[in-house]
Amino acid sequence: NKSAKPRQRPKVIPLQMDANFFYERAVRSLDRFHYEKALKYFRRAVEFEPDNPVNHCNMAGILSEMGQYGESNKILQHIVDRLEPRMTECYFYMANNYANMEDYVSAERAIVQYLENDPHGYYLEECEEMMELLRQALGRPVTVGSIKSREIWFEHDRARTLLEEGRFAEAARV
Repeated sequence: NKSAKPRQRPKVIPLQMDANFFYERAVRSLDRFHYEKALKYFRRAVEFEPDNPVNHCNMAGILSEMGQYGESNKILQHIVDRLEPRMTECYFYMANNYANMEDYVSAERAIVQYLENDPHGYYLEECEEMMELLRQALGRPVTVGSIKSREIWFEHDRARTLLEEGRFAEAARV
């Protein structure tokens, strides 16, 4: 039939579905507070790049936002154990998750681990707040080892404890 229009070729745009594609989709879903979709997309990003600790960390963050703290901590522990031990912020995130689960002893362990492994960490101020929360929840000061960057802060905390116990001379020396 001569009156028929010539057939047009469909315009096909190649779509590269890789980890970056799913990461961008996840971020867009997060911006819209669509956590289930964001989690789905971060999981797909992890499938494409299973050795990328950032994708795993993002997935753990979404799980935490959804109240799935235990699952989030499993992923965070996997990151520091197998993927990237230098991602010390995972310990801080785990401490937050444990605190949300009211497992204050585990939160204490995680926060101390963060401080011991990252003396110049991004979350140092937040750690002070969390340690105060843990002190109140546990009814005692947080048990710390050797945290070089915060030695003065811990001395101050020790002095405050001595004051609270009425040991004024010792507190003054500290």
